[in-house]
Parts: sequence; C-alpha cells; structure tokens
Amino acid sequence: MLGFIEGEIMTLILELTPEVEAQLKEKARRHGLEPSAYLIELVMRDEPTEPVILSADRQERNAQIRALLQAPRAVVEATLQNGAAVMAPYYEQSLVENGELTEMTAALQGEPFDDAE
Repeated sequence: MLGFIEGEIMTLILELTPEVEAQLKEKARRHGLEPSAYLIELVMRDEPTEPVILSADRQERNAQIRALLQAPRAVVEATLQNGAAVMAPYYEQSLVENGELTEMTAALQGEPFDDAE
C-alpha cells in the first residue's frame, strides 16, 4: 500500500543502465506494481538508518546458506537430516532438564504426570 504525504511533490530523474532498468521492471512486476510505485514502496519501508555490517564469519555463514538454498533437493534434505541428528541429543537434554520430555512421554502413554518430585 502506498502512502502519500500531503504537500510538495519531489520529482526525480534516474539514469539507469539497461540492465538495472530491466531488474527494476522485473522486481516491480513481481510485486504487482509499476516501477515508480515499487521505488516508492522501497523508500517507505522501515529500514535501519545505519548500514548493517556483517562479520566475516557471518558473511561466510550467509554464503553457505545461499549455496545450500541453491543446492539440489537431495543435498538439502541430507544436510537437514544431518543437522537434526547432530542437534537431537542437545534438544533431548533440554527437554529432560525442563521436565518436558517426561511430561510428553507420560501424555503419549496416557499416564498421569506429577512433577512435584
């Protein structure tokens, strides 16, 4: 939804390369907007005023995530299964420490649960 502020209107003239113009038109089309309306939406978004600077580790992790998202489905599934197997003991330990695993097990077995121990 576009928001307009009453008062003066600013006119901008942008000099775009054909490649950038094509990208702008495509992104606007994907959002169901004209290019000018799409640019207004971008400007009106509530974005941080300070640039976000990522550490080298975070940049590397983001690159790995982007690569995974572009990987074949079998690779993604294998990676997720491996991650789940690695994290399962930690998750189970957390459930036990918080009493949730015992309560969940009792509920699944139809047994009453009393954590007054």
